[in-house]
Amino acid sequence: MIKSISIENFQSHKSTAMDFCPGLNVIAGASDSGKSSVLRAMAWIIKNRPSGDAIRNWNCKKTDVVTVEMILDDNGKEETLSKERIGASTRYPSSKFGTLAVVGRDVPDEVTQLLNLSDFNFQTQHDAYFLLNDSPGSVAKTLNDLVGLSIIDTIFKNINSKSMFLKRQSEENQTMIDKLQGEINRYQDLEKFGKELIEAENLSESLEKKKDDLTGIVTLLNSTNDTRNDLEKAKKILPAEKDLTTLKKKNEKLNQITGEHYRLSNIITSVNESKSKLKEESEWLAVEKPYLELRSQFDKQKNLQSKQLSLSKIIESYSGNKYLEQNAINKTEALKLELRTKIEANKICPTCFRPLDKKTIERMTQ
Repeated sequence: MIKSISIENFQSHKSTAMDFCPGLNVIAGASDSGKSSVLRAMAWIIKNRPSGDAIRNWNCKKTDVVTVEMILDDNGKEETLSKERIGASTRYPSSKFGTLAVVGRDVPDEVTQLLNLSDFNFQTQHDAYFLLNDSPGSVAKTLNDLVGLSIIDTIFKNINSKSMFLKRQSEENQTMIDKLQGEINRYQDLEKFGKELIEAENLSESLEKKKDDLTGIVTLLNSTNDTRNDLEKAKKILPAEKDLTTLKKKNEKLNQITGEHYRLSNIITSVNESKSKLKEESEWLAVEKPYLELRSQFDKQKNLQSKQLSLSKIIESYSGNKYLEQNAINKTEALKLELRTKIEANKICPTCFRPLDKKTIERMTQ
């Protein structure tokens, strides 16, 4: 039983939710209010019709999700079944089976099983009256489907198909049995051959063991011959062992004398190097005192040259300043003379414009 339905972006419904009660439910409303769209939304889930973008609300975008969700009563347990269209893909999310994919126009078997509804459960206002306009054959087929008579036909058909399959399989099995019996007859002497094979394997193992023992004996004989040859060689070497011991002692003493000679040679070389260094130090000490005196005089001369350079710079600077001072004095005298000439010519003070006498002019231009 359908307990409720929620519709989003489906035809005239932007967002609609309805709850149903047990028994008969009536959806009433004005024309073009979306009554038929509710039934089409149910059919969209049950029959996967209509397809394409004809179901999309005209006020939503192509990227908006079209959703129809039903809450069902499945034998006393509440289950949720939805259908979503996202872009060009369609899927069935459900609480019982998870998300189911849609292949072509077929409705997933899990959805059909959960809803338990078919085309017989839908009758719209534009459809013909149920069964009245159908042919007798169509009516009979519909009644058979409604009461389940078609199930009996299906069962008999499956039984016949299974019976034919089992009969064919039985014949194939009998053929296989006959073939295997022929193979068994071919290998009746197999047990005898097996015993002979086991005896041959035992003989082969015994032969391999004896072969290994013989190889060990040959190796031992070869080792004995090698030992005998080594013993003969040792007998020839024993008379020369005493002379060898004497030579070994002399060689050790020679090595000792060689080491002592090498050590004394190193000492003599070190003494000669020390003498050479001592001679060089003595020669340096002989010239060190005159060198230090010359170095002291050189430093004094360098210091005097530095002071002389500083004095030269001071004298040069003083000479330049004296020239500038004399030049300034000459310009001042020239300006005084020019000022006196102008005052004597005008006999008027340039600041207060009063008449001036000769004595005042003399005092002003000093």
